[in-house]
Amino acid sequence: MEPYRVITDYNDFIWLPINSIVCPVGQPSRAYRKAWSNIFTTFESPLETDEHETWKILTVHCPTDAPELWVLWDAGAKKDALPKQGAFVTVVPSRSPRRKAHTGLGYAKSAITGRLYSGVAKEDMSILQLDPATSQYVTLHDIPKGTLKSQLPW
Repeated sequence: MEPYRVITDYNDFIWLPINSIVCPVGQPSRAYRKAWSNIFTTFESPLETDEHETWKILTVHCPTDAPELWVLWDAGAKKDALPKQGAFVTVVPSRSPRRKAHTGLGYAKSAITGRLYSGVAKEDMSILQLDPATSQYVTLHDIPKGTLKSQLPW
């Protein structure tokens, strides 16, 4: 997992918006959520800690002159608008429409799995994923003719 951004200054930390999620560097399983203006909670416990105590917990293993923590979710960050078309496209030649957009990978996988006859792909099919950097679809999975259900990459 990669961080949304890295914080090295206590003042940046205390000004995080409510519902932001932070963790020690490389340890997303130890994440804290900012629950109120100066209160943080973990996901496993109802324990609440103030911002000073949370900062100490998250940076305990950092050198004192170089504290660092990951921001996994910045609730105040400007979000890019989702594309109007789906983020995933399935291509099934015998289906109408041949290319169909899906909002989630699970829906795309289900559409491909549903096109297997007796557990075998009767034609070449594929799942494409939208690359936000280029706004182009790239192949995520190719399912060649003759692929068994047990051989699907999911």
